[in-house]
Formats: sequence, structure tokens, C-alpha cells
Amino acid sequence: MADRDQGAQRASVVPKDRASARISRALRHGALLAAVAMLSAVVGSPVFAAAAPSAAQASSTSHPKAVIIVGPTGAKTNMFRGIGDIVAQQASAAGMRVTKIYEPDATWDRVVQATKGANLVVYLGHGNGWPSPYAPFQESTKDGLGLNYPARNQRSINDTDYYGGDRIRNQMRLAPNAIVLIYMSCYAAGNGEPGPNLVPRDPKVAVERVDNFASAFLDKRVGAAVVFAYRTEQIMDIPQAFMTPGKTMLSIFKHQTSPPSNPHWYNEYTGLDDIWFDSVRHPGTRGLLDHNTLPGEGYSRAITGRLDMTTDQWLGGGGSSTDTTPPVLTGFAASSSGSAVASGASAPVAFSPNGDGIDETVSLDHQLSEESALSFTVTGDPATPGDPPPVVRTFDDYADAGAGASAWDGRDQNGDIVPDGIYHVTVVATDDAGNLNAPQTVDVQVLSLLAAPTWDRTAIDPNAGEPSTASADFGVGLSQDATVDLSIEDAQGHVVRTVSSDVASTAGPITMSWDGRDDTGAPVPDGAYFADVVASDDSGTVHYQSRVWVGPFQMTLDTATPSRGHVVTYDVVATDPLGTPPRLTFKWAGGAHFGPWVMARVGHGRHYRAKVSLTGGRAGPLQVTVSGTDTVGEAVSQTESFSLR
Repeated sequence: MADRDQGAQRASVVPKDRASARISRALRHGALLAAVAMLSAVVGSPVFAAAAPSAAQASSTSHPKAVIIVGPTGAKTNMFRGIGDIVAQQASAAGMRVTKIYEPDATWDRVVQATKGANLVVYLGHGNGWPSPYAPFQESTKDGLGLNYPARNQRSINDTDYYGGDRIRNQMRLAPNAIVLIYMSCYAAGNGEPGPNLVPRDPKVAVERVDNFASAFLDKRVGAAVVFAYRTEQIMDIPQAFMTPGKTMLSIFKHQTSPPSNPHWYNEYTGLDDIWFDSVRHPGTRGLLDHNTLPGEGYSRAITGRLDMTTDQWLGGGGSSTDTTPPVLTGFAASSSGSAVASGASAPVAFSPNGDGIDETVSLDHQLSEESALSFTVTGDPATPGDPPPVVRTFDDYADAGAGASAWDGRDQNGDIVPDGIYHVTVVATDDAGNLNAPQTVDVQVLSLLAAPTWDRTAIDPNAGEPSTASADFGVGLSQDATVDLSIEDAQGHVVRTVSSDVASTAGPITMSWDGRDDTGAPVPDGAYFADVVASDDSGTVHYQSRVWVGPFQMTLDTATPSRGHVVTYDVVATDPLGTPPRLTFKWAGGAHFGPWVMARVGHGRHYRAKVSLTGGRAGPLQVTVSGTDTVGEAVSQTESFSLR
């Protein structure tokens, strides 16, 4: 209990004892489903749904590594995910090894890891290029990728973190002769942004945009040989074209299957008003822009780099391998990011993905013998026993050798939080040579009964003369009918006030007001207290604690072991507004008093600070008293004890 003061909120998710029989039945059934889930992960997942190779493919031992990246693009994110899935299925059917890095998990670190040694990188997302209306030109954020922010609480489909050409040159390392495909991004194919700036008035601007956007990927440190850029969806099966021997990159770019009379002809090469250019950013390479046939659309396709590179050269650039040893993945297990406690030895780890920021994800821990792409498939229990388990979510990660962890956020393929229940998470590891390990499965439990426990105040002082701070209101959301216990505990875990005990409650908000008094009506001592709420239904139990301070001051010392002769900093936050700054007084071991020192206000609120030199006195107990007068003339004070060395 010593750490209860360290955080404002604590949570645990506990499968309930009375539900253990139901859980045991589900787990016994889950043992049968695990075998089905493994088969689904290998056969049913788009990442591994590889068709039989063609005769041309069969003559090569190469299985190129393809990485599909989908960044946050607002309302278009789901559309981009769908296009990414199509490309991933095409690549897998053509014999490639596919890793998908999708929003909300498309962070820079994951992209850098996943693209190590990649032969094909496909990016769908926002483009931030140059020339554009957003001066000045720099490549910290321009001419690169628009991804998710690193912090999970900053990630959404509407928030884009741009990683420009400089970051790509410094950190991204692809396979030799890699191909990069920029799909449906502004600026990459010469176009601007939708609206009046979509088509540049000067074709030279379109050329400059294409040359700039391709530049970082073509850097010799990064490794790409050619960059394709398409502003619109293409008819051609591009991955299959890359796997066809004897083709040049230019011939693939100029591929045509539909006559001009086809209404979708503009979704492939037109050959109208083409612009050839010699790259300024990479002398010795060339580029080609292709014009769209739709009115007002401008240039929508571009290719830059070694246009004469053949598919055979691409396949020899790092795709072949004599390695036939699959990666070894061990220790696959789930762990909760909060305080999840199982009720029995066979109960799965539980977590609470309800959007309140507490215990939102489950960690999927593992040990790997070599760096590998990880493909995860989350399945639920079928509605009818014996049916294939429904796939709830698929996602990918890339991990180094050794200990590592991925995470599931409890959301389905559409980004919605899944219903409470037990889910089965299966992982398959694929190394850079295309070898797969045997699928492994772990069960997890989603419990999201409670959400967002909050106090309307962080501190109260029932003994002061200010009515507005004499009590605080606590609230928490109940997502469905449950049995609820609600109490106030002190920092040692002792119940000082019982609000409700084993009360059947309906879904909705649960609120209470606390005046800083115990069950007898007496004021509690100054210190930290916790609203302790426990909700239980047939699925399990969720336990949250939320902290509130009782007393006129919250005092913080900048060191846990103050020593004589040292200067220490005392920070004080007053519960009530003060009429004058508070004062510090010290009482040393042996009874000597020193002070008072007047504290200085920090900012314009109720925060005060003093730096004091601990000269003189004896080692041992040191009492520090903070005293003052609130705005209604009421005297307030509080004493804390420290051990002085």
C-alpha cells in the first residue's frame, strides 16, 4: 500500500469468482477454437493468404518483403485501409511476405522497424510536399510520410505527425533496389491539394514536386531504386507486375489494359501530355509524369529513379535467401498494463478498453530468436459451437530479436471497442527469408464496466470556513447493469466511509458527494484518500481508485532524504484561496524551533514555494508546519514529519 499516493487513479480488472464456472466453460471451448484460430491466422488472414505461385514465380526462390503503411487521413482513413488491404492481398497472392502498419499504430518507430530490408514499401496517407503554399521549404516534415503521433493519447484519424525526407535519409534502411509506391498522397505525383490548388499552373512545379518527394527514398543510404507515385486508385495489379520476370519499371508504369472508351481509363497510364525530366535531386536518374484525362485533374502518375531496372534485378536486390530455418517465438503471453488480477489459475488476463485512459491495452509479450514480422489475428467465440471463430481484428508489428511486446487496444477492424468477453489472440512470426513459425495463441478478457472515475476537486478542507471546498463530488460511468461497491479508503487501504455495498445498479452515471468525514461523522485526518469503486457482472469485476486530498495544504519536498546543511525546496498547494502567502516553521529533534519563512507564490494560483537551508539542528524527526489565513479570515495550518539525516 506504500505506493497508493503515487498516482491519482488506479485500476484493476478482476474476473469475478462467481463467473469462474462460465469462464472455465469458455476456456475449455477455447482450447478447441485455438486450433481453428491458428488455421485462420495462416489461411484466412490477408497477410498469409498466398495463392499458388505461377510458373514464372516458381522458378525463383525469392519472396520479397512488402510493407503496407496506412497513415491517418481523417474521414478517408477507412477507405485507405481498404485499398491497403487490397494491395496487401495482391502482394501476398503474388508470393510476397507482407507486413501491414496501419493507423492508429502507424508510428514512425514501427515504420522504421518494419521497413528494414523491405523490397517494396507502399504508403497511403497524407502528403506534405514542396512547392506548396506552406513555406519555407524544409525536409524535417516535407517530402515524407504522415503518420500517427508516438503517444497513444495523441493518436486519431484526424491528427497527422509528418516525418520528412531528412528523417527518411537518416533512419529508413530498405533492401538494395527497393521499390517505393506512394499512393493517393498530395504533392507526390505532381498534384497539389484538392481544390483550386490541385493542378499547378506551371508544369515545372509538378516536376519539382515529384523530384522532391522521391528524393529521400532514392538516397543511397535508404536503398530505393525507383519511386512510383499515384494520386488515384489504379486498375493494374501492381504487386503481380513486380513479380513478373523480364519487365522494366518503365514498362510497368506504362501498362495499359483498357481502351480510352473505358470510363476508368484514367486510372492507369494514359500517355497524354507526358513530361520527361532529368532529376535535379539525383543526377543520373530520370522521371516521367503522366497526365490524367479527367477535366481539371492535372498530373496524377509519376515515376522517378532507375526506370530501366528490371523485375529480375529487383528480385535479386535482397529478396533471395538460402535460410530455411523458421524464427523461434517463445514466451507468448498477455499482461495487463494496469492492475489486472485473475481469479483463478486458468482465467485469462483482463483489461478495460473503454476510452478513459486507464488500463486501455493488453501487452502481448514474446521472445524472438531473430527479427521478424509479427502478424496478429484476434478472434471471438462463434455464435454457434463448431463454426469458425469470427475474426475481430488483424494487425501487424515488427520486432527485433530478444524480448519484446506488442499491444492490442481492444478495438475491432473498424476502430470500435469490442464487447466484453474472452478473445483469442494468435501470432505468426515471419523472418526476412520468409520462414514462418507455428502459430501461437493466448486468451485475453475484455472488461469495460467502469469508465472515467473523476472528482470535481482534487482537494477538500472540511475544517475551513470556505463552503465551496468543504466537499467534493465523485462520479464514474457504468456501461451496463452491475453490482457496485463504493467506499472511501485511506492511504493504508482502510475503509473510512462506506457509500454502498453490493448494490444492484443500472447502467449510467454513479455519483456521490464526500465531506471528508468517516462513518461516524467525524472529520478524517489530513492526508490522501481514495474513492474505491468495484463493479461486477457475470463477465467479471472492474476495480478503480481515484485520489482526493483532505486538508488545507498539499506539501511536497524535493527529496525523500533531507540532510543537514543542504538546501531543500518545499512546494505547497493550498486547498482554499489564501489572503496572504503561507509560512513555514520547523521543529527539530530536541524541541528547537526555526522560522517562519514566508513562501513565494508560483504563478497566479494556489501554488507556493520556498527554498530553505537546513543548517543546525539534530538528525532525526523534523516537523514542518505550513500555516496561513484564507480569504474569509480563517486560520489554517498543517504539519508534516520528515526524517532528517
